[in-house]
Amino acid sequence: VVHFGNIINELVEERKLTHSEDVHKLVRMEVREKYGMEAMAVLSIGKIKKALEKETLVVIDGLYSFQEYQYLKKEFSDVKVVLLVLWADKKLRYERVQKRKDRRGLANEERDLNEILQANKGPTLAFADYMIINDGSLPDLQVKLEEVYRDVYYALD
Repeated sequence: VVHFGNIINELVEERKLTHSEDVHKLVRMEVREKYGMEAMAVLSIGKIKKALEKETLVVIDGLYSFQEYQYLKKEFSDVKVVLLVLWADKKLRYERVQKRKDRRGLANEERDLNEILQANKGPTLAFADYMIINDGSLPDLQVKLEEVYRDVYYALD
């Protein structure tokens, strides 16, 4: 698993800043200004290549911008890139984030709008190959993920 969000988390921690939407937004904007909208993919390319040396299936968590998806499709033209969206309604999502031990303040309408409008997440969501409605228990989610995994894994041939 390669976590795109870890890039921002690490930069926030290196700078000894707090994990808030305002801080994350500022850092995301700086990174995207420097590397483009595909920044998280560009900065993770080494980790992804390393993972593909060992595994036939690599999960990338936190791909938001459509440009990240396009970049990965171009860089890994010989690899099947599949988009999976985990979706939960806003109220449930916000409740879950508030129960986290870390980064609790990172779920609200402002963040959602920043991701959709500034990170160009809308096309990525609309273009997904799979969408899982994550409104149940963890075991329920695991069953749904297993179904997608089997479908993707056995289609890799």
